[in-house]
Amino acid sequence: MSSSYILATGTAVPPNVMSQSAALEMFQDLACVDDRQRRLAKVLFDRAKVKKRFTFVPHQSAYRWCSDPPPGVHQVAHGGPLTTAPDPIPVVVPGSSPGLSTGLRMRLYDLYAADIAIESATQAIQSSGVAPSEITHLVTVSCTGFASPGVDVRLIKSLGLPATTQRVNIGFMGCHGAVNGVRAATSVALADPAATVLVCCVELCSLHCRFQWGKDDNEKIIGNALFGDGSASLIVSSNQRHHQDNWEIVHTGSVLIEDSESELRWDIGDHGFEMILNSDIGGRIESALADWLSQWLSDLGLGFDAIDCWAVHPGGPKIISAVQESLKLTDQQLATSMDVLNRYGNMSSPTVLFILEEFRKNLQSASADAVTSEQANGPRYALMIAFGPGMVAEVALLKRNA
Repeated sequence: MSSSYILATGTAVPPNVMSQSAALEMFQDLACVDDRQRRLAKVLFDRAKVKKRFTFVPHQSAYRWCSDPPPGVHQVAHGGPLTTAPDPIPVVVPGSSPGLSTGLRMRLYDLYAADIAIESATQAIQSSGVAPSEITHLVTVSCTGFASPGVDVRLIKSLGLPATTQRVNIGFMGCHGAVNGVRAATSVALADPAATVLVCCVELCSLHCRFQWGKDDNEKIIGNALFGDGSASLIVSSNQRHHQDNWEIVHTGSVLIEDSESELRWDIGDHGFEMILNSDIGGRIESALADWLSQWLSDLGLGFDAIDCWAVHPGGPKIISAVQESLKLTDQQLATSMDVLNRYGNMSSPTVLFILEEFRKNLQSASADAVTSEQANGPRYALMIAFGPGMVAEVALLKRNA
């Protein structure tokens, strides 16, 4: 049976940096109506274990988003007042405005998402040695915006891909979207040996910050402490091209965790998309993941001890802790996931590919944290694990030969 391979990856973030302390100050200014909310916000932001995030516009622009009167369509443009930091920062009555309408947020997505998508895709193409003219299929992944024509068309035109490039769009799948993208690309590559597939994940999570904190909204505002913007791309082909650092895509899997629909949701609201992270999400993962994953790996002739690189999507500290407890992983095995969360926040679908890229760099320098000297001359396995609304766990098993 033929195999498919990840020939190269590329990652990109927008230029604006938002420290966690600045994000907290902004949220307190715009959303917290009393001292109790301000104190609780600090606790939530501290618990997120995020040091900084990247945003497509300066985070201070949110003060304009919550201004009175509300911004209009004419203000949404490159370099326009909605995309620049105001000086001086205006005083806004906390909780007085929900910010931009979903329609205006989608206009901003259409303006900016393709920029970082093009950057990550360019890196992947250049690293792979594949010429843009050789790309036959394009898989785009995003859950934070909609536009048509959208990122896919911009990528084809900006990268010089053939006009005959066949497209697949994976939308609204949440944080595990990258695994869905890998699965789609693998199916194409195995069905057509001549295919070369570009997969591009891009998310502007900062578009969906909430600026009002209602009585029952605690589970909706956690995203303000976690999410950032980013893009990651990869090239998939059944032709290895003799790259030593290719990852072979061994298999992908998926499981719908029973009675978990209410634990993790992604709803379209009038003022952005509303992410709901229920307080019991960790318990659902902890109770269900180990038994299913153990059987899934066993069917492939492997156990947990065969996995050298645990690329666990850091949806938040609760999710990381639940996976750690369920699978009995060490802090060291999850160190790369936590490091990416600390440095970038949760970028939704691209995040697990940022983790995979870190493992690739470590393996290239022969200093991967989870690889022992006994394993150095054998195959090295990486397992991508991510979760999305449903609640669904998606996994992809990768192998790299020494």
